[in-house]
Amino acid sequence: MHLLAVDSNMNEKPLSPAIFLVSDNSQGHTFLSKTLLPKLSNKIGEEAKAVTAKDVHCLDETITPLLFLIDTTQIWDDAILQEALFNFPQKVYTILLNVEKKMTLSEILKWRCLYGYFLKTDSQSDICKGVECITSGQSWLPRDTMTQMVDYYQTAMVNHKPAFDVELTRRELDVL
Repeated sequence: MHLLAVDSNMNEKPLSPAIFLVSDNSQGHTFLSKTLLPKLSNKIGEEAKAVTAKDVHCLDETITPLLFLIDTTQIWDDAILQEALFNFPQKVYTILLNVEKKMTLSEILKWRCLYGYFLKTDSQSDICKGVECITSGQSWLPRDTMTQMVDYYQTAMVNHKPAFDVELTRRELDVL
């Protein structure tokens, strides 16, 4: 893993996230556990644990960071899972697996800290490569989606106005 944290002296240090495969179907856990997870473990050196969407609420909040691999075909109520992810106080990395089609910007923004998603048609080697990129600090999203996200956040910043106006004296303006 190449995720980094910055300590109080502004030094970067690598973090080893806890990896969780989230699926509400034990067959989904079994299939991915036997096929994808061994490949991921070999690539990134961490073992993943299988949990259900409801179990996500009960995870230890002291574990940091958390990396969630979410099998979208095996989640019965993604609203419960999205709520659980937003309630974590620590850093969360979210990766969606088995997505039906390219996601829209509004679909992406529903997920906390979504760093990437993989379509049903993506190979396991592509998924491993993508997860490896994500753990090294990158995102795994289509370029046009990234452009939309940048535009969205730039527009949000321009439209954000301070809650109050402060009038500065001429001297204060000169100092600034």
